[in-house]
Amino acid sequence: MIKGLHHVGFEVKDLEDSIKYYESLGFSVVKRFEYEAAGFKAAMMKGKQLGGVELFQLNDPEHELARKVRRHIAFETDNLDTDLQKFLDEGYKLSIPITEGRVVKRYAYVQDKFNNFIELLEQ
Repeated sequence: MIKGLHHVGFEVKDLEDSIKYYESLGFSVVKRFEYEAAGFKAAMMKGKQLGGVELFQLNDPEHELARKVRRHIAFETDNLDTDLQKFLDEGYKLSIPITEGRVVKRYAYVQDKFNNFIELLEQ
């Protein structure tokens, strides 16, 4: 079952400047990570009473993975397999299959008919 909104993810020009800005708004870095093959570095940030933001500085914005993560919304689920299947049954396209995460336990991405990307994740 979907438990709620976990974070939004989006592209930034300068990761370090963006981190400073979000820290000034009350967010703190939970984890930094890189995907060298896709050419980006990123940071997951959370706020005390706020949701999360995942910031991506993309060196190759046309890389397949970069195009999927650059703008997405993420929902936390307590059963990734079941909830993913519900999205697929409703006509969403599987974009990234269930994958072991670097920041979360497991995740998958689906794409709607408007080309929006939705991440489903388990903590």
